[in-house]
Amino acid sequence: MWRCFIYEQLMKVMKSNLTIDFCRGSIFAPTVAYNESVWKKLCLNFEGYLPTQRNSQAIDLQGNLIQVGSQTWTLSSKADKVDINFLDGKIDVIISGNGQLYTYESIQILSERIFSIFEKIIDSFNLTSTRIAFAPSLILHQDIPDEIKGFARSIFRDKKFKGENIDNCDFCNVFRVKTIILEKEYIVNYLANFAQAQTPVMQQNLLKMQNILSVNMDINTLGNANYVFNLNHVKEFFKLSPSMVEDFLGFYFKEN
Repeated sequence: MWRCFIYEQLMKVMKSNLTIDFCRGSIFAPTVAYNESVWKKLCLNFEGYLPTQRNSQAIDLQGNLIQVGSQTWTLSSKADKVDINFLDGKIDVIISGNGQLYTYESIQILSERIFSIFEKIIDSFNLTSTRIAFAPSLILHQDIPDEIKGFARSIFRDKKFKGENIDNCDFCNVFRVKTIILEKEYIVNYLANFAQAQTPVMQQNLLKMQNILSVNMDINTLGNANYVFNLNHVKEFFKLSPSMVEDFLGFYFKEN
């Protein structure tokens, strides 16, 4: 009983010391390829952002380089620490968390910023999407106590989240949860990856290696041909995102 209490307290301490590396928001929508007219539509809403074009992937087919997929491009702002990646059938918005402590409020602010960017893009091109995702990347920058070094290896022993069983699919462990978005039920995937690693830090003018725990989450709507999301759906999803992240972290850090 006492050991269990200590473990739960350590979990709470860990959660309270998590920092935000970055947050990614995604919508799966028709490809927005770079051209002059596209840039004219966006430049007024993204003052100070610079576009960068990237060549599509090429494969060698009997000595001939064949381009696969369409050309992708990025809008970036160093001042805002934002990258908007226009990919083939998908748009990612990535915002730096600046290493701030994880709180519900800090994630809420980042989620709102991500939606405000998507709002401008969706309005500019009258887009609808088939999937929406919110994916925060969190880090625990401290030495991990011996009592919880097995944490990253044992997180999936709890088999139910929000009443749903874990689904061991090909690429990850995922919970598929029925979720109401604008009065309609959708399936939302909850994925998490926990990993221990080391990172170099300066301590007393010496470069040392410090243990870290990385927590990468991806909360996204199920791929379904019948799902169509307009601007209001996207707004509601990112409004719900902070609560979804908080619930999922609480599941792993023994708060639910």
